Amino acid sequence: MKNTCIVCGGEEFFSSTLYARTKQDWAYAQNMYRFEKVFIEHRDEENYPVFQEITAKHCCGCGHIMLYHE
Repeated sequence: MKNTCIVCGGEEFFSSTLYARTKQDWAYAQNMYRFEKVFIEHRDEENYPVFQEITAKHCCGCGHIMLYHE
């Protein structure tokens, strides 16, 4: 499947990985996940318990970010 930016129609992307952490990180928004970009080589399961791993595709043309579940 070819990825196309829904904003500008661009087809060039670069990727980064986001990890959803525990819901308890935000006491005032219990239903929200907190996302942090963590470099894989520095990720430590003790400090970064992972609920979900998400791939973010950044459009090289306009910078729009699309998220994909891995």
